[in-house]
Amino acid sequence: MTTIYEEHQEIRHHPMGERRTVVQEAAPSTRTVIVSRVVQLVWFVTAVIGLLLGTRLVLRMIGANAGADFAELIYRLSQPLVAPFLGMVADTELSPGYFLEWSTLIGLIIYVIVGALLAWLIRVLFAGPRAQRTIRTVKRDIQA
Repeated sequence: MTTIYEEHQEIRHHPMGERRTVVQEAAPSTRTVIVSRVVQLVWFVTAVIGLLLGTRLVLRMIGANAGADFAELIYRLSQPLVAPFLGMVADTELSPGYFLEWSTLIGLIIYVIVGALLAWLIRVLFAGPRAQRTIRTVKRDIQA
């Protein structure tokens, strides 16, 4: 794995002088890039799960018709995700036909926590040093 160093200068001219900024950057290694992509994948999967469970939660709260195609699809896709939490807490009936499904809410929270911990663990175990950036500014005043 090669580390690529890049250096460039930025020069800004002002009436009172000139300011040069030298920026040195070390590009991230291939390993760091791969770890970053894996962490992004973990967050993507967590977001999809959160979206499914959040939609299920809202549909149950507004009393959506379970026979409607969209509601049926959401319930079918989210059922395996909610199954481990079913029966932990009884659902609360907000009004006739409208429910707060606690198992879905608990599952949503647990999956987000697990996704965050997994992303953190992958970074800690596999990420190398991050890209380094050094900035040095040299200021020269123009004498009249």
